[in-house]
Amino acid sequence: NGSSTLKDEYRPHCDGGCDGSPHLHGGRVATMLLYCRTATSGGTTTFTHARATAAPEPNDVVFFSYYDTHTGLMDTGLTTHSGCPVTDGDKWVVTLWMRRGVNANDTWDQYDPTGARHEY
Repeated sequence: NGSSTLKDEYRPHCDGGCDGSPHLHGGRVATMLLYCRTATSGGTTTFTHARATAAPEPNDVVFFSYYDTHTGLMDTGLTTHSGCPVTDGDKWVVTLWMRRGVNANDTWDQYDPTGARHEY
């Protein structure tokens, strides 16, 4: 039928603000990736601007923060990351995003990843 199967891939992106701006209340400040299953080939996580690559084994965790606790500013792009295509096998990852300023009364779902309040 002429169709092809494309592997999952996540293009370079930031999980929160990565323009050096001040943190917005409710915005994401860190990410944790738990690798439940790793690919036989491909599937690494790359941090292009930091020139770093994570090629974890099953049950490994990668944690990265994009918030500077001393200045209150967000990252300037070093945490821009991507998930390379899996070329053989499967990759299962659990993602946990951490936010600053949310609680039971001021819940996370009121904010986008950068901390801008949703308008409902």
